[in-house]
Amino acid sequence: MLLSFSKTLHPRIEISEATILYSFMRTVVVDAENICISNDPDNLLSDLLTLLSSDYYANQAEDLFAPDGEGIDDIIYLDINIYAYRARQKEDLPECMYYSSIDVINSQIWVISAVGLCYEANPIVMLGEELRYLLLEVKKLRSKLGIT
Repeated sequence: MLLSFSKTLHPRIEISEATILYSFMRTVVVDAENICISNDPDNLLSDLLTLLSSDYYANQAEDLFAPDGEGIDDIIYLDINIYAYRARQKEDLPECMYYSSIDVINSQIWVISAVGLCYEANPIVMLGEELRYLLLEVKKLRSKLGIT
């Protein structure tokens, strides 16, 4: 059984190698083994949400990604580190975005990236509101399937 949900927000904007995913149409699909997010070309959001649904993070996710949350720095798969953190100054953004007009001081901008041996993915920059929305949707869909 698959459950999915989508919500229309704003259009996608791409800048150089980083992908800015300010709120736009996303579909969340959850089954017993997988979490899939539409418009997630490198599966970074899917991997992050899968990690955050694990027993270790399940009860911490809301706090970690609250407006003043710490985010995470953890290992997914064997040698791949995933990072999700709030950008609090321009230098926290991917390098190609240092000179962008994004207001990191007055906006809740989160950066999701992953690095590892023989692994390359474009970082994602998104609003905290959308990240928390995706966390909530995954939690609701997993609950409907009886997955805790």
